[in-house]
Amino acid sequence: MTVANAPSVVTYVDLTVYDIDPSTLVAMAVTAAQQLLPDWQALEGSTEMVVYEGMAVQIGQLIYAINRLPGAIFATVAQLYGVGMDPGTPPTVEVVFTAADTAGYTIPAGSTFQLTLPLATVTFTNLVDVDIPNGSTTVTASLTATTALSDANNTPSGTALAPLNSLWFLNSAVTSTVVTGGVDPETNDHWLARVASSLQSINSAACVPAQFTAIAQNDTADDVFRAYTVDNWNPGGTSPGRTFTDGAVTSGSTALTSPTLAQFAFTDVGRTVAGTGIPAGTVIQSVTDPSDAVLSQAATATGTGLTITLGDLVTAGQTAAGYVTVAVIGQGGTLLTTQQKSNVQQLLESKACAGLNINVIDPTVNEITLDVTVWQSAGYTPSQVQANIVAALTSDPATGGYGLATDYWPWGQPVRLFDLAAAIKAVAGVAYVSSISQPYGDLTLNGIAPLAALGADPTITVLGP
Repeated sequence: MTVANAPSVVTYVDLTVYDIDPSTLVAMAVTAAQQLLPDWQALEGSTEMVVYEGMAVQIGQLIYAINRLPGAIFATVAQLYGVGMDPGTPPTVEVVFTAADTAGYTIPAGSTFQLTLPLATVTFTNLVDVDIPNGSTTVTASLTATTALSDANNTPSGTALAPLNSLWFLNSAVTSTVVTGGVDPETNDHWLARVASSLQSINSAACVPAQFTAIAQNDTADDVFRAYTVDNWNPGGTSPGRTFTDGAVTSGSTALTSPTLAQFAFTDVGRTVAGTGIPAGTVIQSVTDPSDAVLSQAATATGTGLTITLGDLVTAGQTAAGYVTVAVIGQGGTLLTTQQKSNVQQLLESKACAGLNINVIDPTVNEITLDVTVWQSAGYTPSQVQANIVAALTSDPATGGYGLATDYWPWGQPVRLFDLAAAIKAVAGVAYVSSISQPYGDLTLNGIAPLAALGADPTITVLGP
């Protein structure tokens, strides 16, 4: 964390002008009026004083609001750049619990224990159930403070904690380690100084996921409507093979050479190799340099100037440092063409930090199969109810819809069955939801950069009154 008073850190300059209360404003107005009209008297209840006092209240509120504006703008800009205030860290400690007998007991998750210090009182809790096994009187478990602070750090082992819940079976709770890990929440002054320093490091090159998302999503020329960045992900795919005609192999050797044409690279490892004197099923095992590769099997004949074919290489997606993958989709669920995705990739590469591997892919659209039975309200027809349900489920949440469409669904968010049922129940013409056969329960979305959308031809059975 940046040290707020470090000499190299540019400190935050508070642009707040002075606050002034209404009574002071009235006094200033009276003084000014008496200077202009020496014979004028400030009589309480007079028209002049009523006007002064009314205006002073409004002006005082305006001054207060204006003074808060610079700080609010600064805080908003800081959050846009991902520089949030550090909430601190609660301290932790190992505690030995001793029961009154060996009958076996459970300390429920969320039980609280008080540590009393000379200058502070700290409450600790167990995040999971703690079981004292049958036949034993003790168990050791980890406790975490309920607030972030450093005051409890270095409290020695052997310190007693007082249970704040009714744990009648517990004889004692004593720390078995030193309390560690507590960090105080960041102060506002320290945060402001850190933000000021962080903003100095900003450059125009895209380096973090939010920047790639923003650049791609603003590319309306290629019909990008939504974008999502998956950091440190190599999507894999098929890398086409190639043929070269200056290969050379030696009988009994695993060396494959190509003076100029092959241009071997480490990404060729795993490709199949076919050519005169090369056994079937041979692959490239390693690459020495652009002219030399090592085969998985030794050649059975010697030859030069050989035609060698390297096969396609299919790689699966995997986590990989240095890769940035951006999923893009058009409005209404329209997938971008290969050319459009290539354009987006070139745009991102032109704005990215050097050394990053940029990929642009389609999102994984999870089509949700719906099979629901509802009872209609009086005054509606079954077709009206069916149309209303589809419209409500697929419309913008900002206008009261459920948003089960690629234009609106939050990236990666599961589809919750009860939320879906509540959305259907709220539809005009639906008296109540009788049953939902599909989905069977909450649905976790599959794939990379997943979105949910209502599947085609949902089954909506409407029973009439």
